[in-house]
Amino acid sequence: MPADLSQVTVLCTAFAGTGGLDRLARSLRTLHPQCKILASGPAISGAAPAGVDVVKSAPDATPGSVRNALLARVRTPWFAIVSDDMQLHRGATLAELLTPVAAERLDIAAGELVRCWKKLLVFTGREPTPGHGTFAHDRGALTLHPGVRTSGSGYDVCDYGHQFFVARTDKVRAMGGWDHQIVAGGDLEFFVRAERFAVRIGVCPQVAAWHWGHPAPPSETVSIEAVNRMSLRQLALPGGRVVTPPPARLAA
Repeated sequence: MPADLSQVTVLCTAFAGTGGLDRLARSLRTLHPQCKILASGPAISGAAPAGVDVVKSAPDATPGSVRNALLARVRTPWFAIVSDDMQLHRGATLAELLTPVAAERLDIAAGELVRCWKKLLVFTGREPTPGHGTFAHDRGALTLHPGVRTSGSGYDVCDYGHQFFVARTDKVRAMGGWDHQIVAGGDLEFFVRAERFAVRIGVCPQVAAWHWGHPAPPSETVSIEAVNRMSLRQLALPGGRVVTPPPARLAA
């Protein structure tokens, strides 16, 4: 039996602006009219798109605080996280992400993103931007590796992915949601903490939403602030860059 999408609340973060929320909302209403849609973020101004309930946020709100405000209003067992620079289409639906989560094989099922841009006004360029990978721990240091651990039915097991996923509401609430203090680099911190809470994470690579911006995997947006919040001695990224936070200052 197909999973019930009426039990999924879609959480839309709005930081990009330029009409992205309208485009995203249209794609959601077309593909998933049964889903409740909540949106929040500094980029929202004026009237909300039809079918979207807006949660107010401060102009300087961090991505984590916006996502947590939306998560607090979820009353369904599952939710989906998207952003206003994304667009769903018939080749990338939430139903495919919900299937392994509803079957309790995963707690978070992430999709992939495809960077899109206009070419010569009438053509669209597209470039896949994979965002998933695995963790390797060694005495307080963490190394990120592209790829997956194992494969399941319609999904691959991994440790991190894009902030485009369907998840169990109770599991994400139990781990505290997102870190509201991190200004940049919080996407990876979310998945590091999810691992510590034994949250089962996977990716459905066949589900690739269009992204009308500059999508970057969590491994490319890490900040020293985020590494500090992860309580890591150092973080080694896939390209060879190593992020080492400064030593903690001793109290006088």
